[in-house]
Amino acid sequence: MLKTKFFLIVSLLVCCCSFILAQDSRLSFRLRAGDTTPFGGFAAVSADVNHSFENNFAVNGGVQYNTIGRTATEIRPAYSFELENGIISVTALLHYSHQSSIDNFAVGFGADYSYKWLFLTAGYYYRIYGCNGSYMKEYFNLFYQGGLKCLPDVEEWDLNIYITNCELFELERHYQPSLMVQGWWYPNDWLGVNLGVSYKHTGMFGIASDYYQLYGSTGICYRW
Repeated sequence: MLKTKFFLIVSLLVCCCSFILAQDSRLSFRLRAGDTTPFGGFAAVSADVNHSFENNFAVNGGVQYNTIGRTATEIRPAYSFELENGIISVTALLHYSHQSSIDNFAVGFGADYSYKWLFLTAGYYYRIYGCNGSYMKEYFNLFYQGGLKCLPDVEEWDLNIYITNCELFELERHYQPSLMVQGWWYPNDWLGVNLGVSYKHTGMFGIASDYYQLYGSTGICYRW
């Protein structure tokens, strides 16, 4: 019951912000399917919203569910500063996921930098694992992202190649990054279509470092 309430509260807060306060908004729905060891084939669906406000404040958040029994929700507020050569954003994150009998809570903060064809993220997060009333704390974890915008001057297309351990809904340890390729096509001002592929090593606590996850993804977004 507590988990369900947490999901609903986060989702409702983000949705309320979108329709009441946001100046520039984006609602995305994504479907991914792939293979992971030891679970085999899987599929996942997610919905997230990204809202920008007039005062340089933005918020991104949503929910995800996959067929191997994992549910996740995450919210990431950010405040941006425009520089002569790029944009810096100060970010925070609040993450919760549940799979089998394991609850995963994380809170963190960091910074983003983007300029033309380059984008970088670095930060810190604190995590608590809970299982049947027992808890384990991780006091120091790093999250990061680094990538290239292959089409920075093309309005209708986005093609990004990057490595990250902090994909939305997927907060991993520093030694378990994903290699990702994501493309977007924007046929008009309000619609976007997405295709992507991702690969990463998996395995709880690094016990099975030869585990892997490979998936393809597709989605659409509505912009207003």
